[in-house]
Amino acid sequence: MNNVTPYSEKLRKGDYTKITEMLGGKYARATVEAQLKGTRTLKDDVKEAADLYIETMNVLLKPKSTTNK
Repeated sequence: MNNVTPYSEKLRKGDYTKITEMLGGKYARATVEAQLKGTRTLKDDVKEAADLYIETMNVLLKPKSTTNK
């Protein structure tokens, strides 16, 4: 068993729409969602867009340190 968290555990419904927009309409939202949930073959460009989106959201939503006030 691998230790990689599936994309479906990291993403919410609206996130699939944002990732679809990042891909410039190359895939339909339902196709992107199916790829990231594992019901369709995950294409490299969808995986890269999802990784970038998750990384960006982690940076933006990162709690601010309270030790440096």
